[in-house]
Amino acid sequence: YDANGQERHFSSTGASLPSAAEPLPSLSSVHQQPAAAVASPLDSAPISTIDWPVQGLAHTSCTVSNGCLPSTNVTVLVVYGPEYHTHISEMAWNVATGVHSAFESHIHHHPSSPLHGHIVFGHTSNVTFLDVKDADAVIIGSPVYNGNVHPDVQNWINYWHIDADLSNKFGGAFATAGGIHAGADGTIMSILRSMMVFQMMAVGGDSWTSPFGAVATVWEDPFGDTQRTEYFDSACYYAQANGRQGDHLVHPYFLRKAYGLGERIANVSMAWKNSSYVRWD
Repeated sequence: YDANGQERHFSSTGASLPSAAEPLPSLSSVHQQPAAAVASPLDSAPISTIDWPVQGLAHTSCTVSNGCLPSTNVTVLVVYGPEYHTHISEMAWNVATGVHSAFESHIHHHPSSPLHGHIVFGHTSNVTFLDVKDADAVIIGSPVYNGNVHPDVQNWINYWHIDADLSNKFGGAFATAGGIHAGADGTIMSILRSMMVFQMMAVGGDSWTSPFGAVATVWEDPFGDTQRTEYFDSACYYAQANGRQGDHLVHPYFLRKAYGLGERIANVSMAWKNSSYVRWD
């Protein structure tokens, strides 16, 4: 639902997909459905589709029955933890929205491409290592916990099978922190290091201001929910100016970084899938 209480559906036409600057749907009330297909100008050409599963629930598998083939499917897994952490979940939702945007743009510019974009969205309590193995890219988010990755997220990663070959997959990370210098970079690098143990290829954000991934400050001035010092003008406090009952828990400046991270990793994944790369044993 948007800020006016109107129901919003996600489709590959993009008519109702919110951008990073628009109010995002509530994680608890949004109704989603698999995106509709975009037909090619040529009737005989393959159809491109984008699956947008209901978040937090069982997702649709990539199968022949829904037009998804391994050679044309690009699956991006966006996972966060812990389940109850609202700030990291909003960042994750924006990452997934950026992924959707990249898929949609590809279909718009390449209408005859048989791309089947598949977004898997969930938290560490309902996403398994099988989802990691089935994905072309994995983007993991965690709040900073005493300067480190949250135990729920690290424990989830620790159960990956060490002998698994994930060398053809891309990895990305995002985090939320209470302060500007409160361990966010270390948290992101810890996630990326774990990915690189499995030979995954690490991908950063879409600008030099987010080189390792997307990070949001959620408590320290001027990005928190309350003005705690007099050093910044009250106009800086986006959340406070619009009320805590507003559209965002996280400042939109950081939501754009999350959006850009998802968009970039999806684009890299599509380019990689369409390449002629063959791994030499």
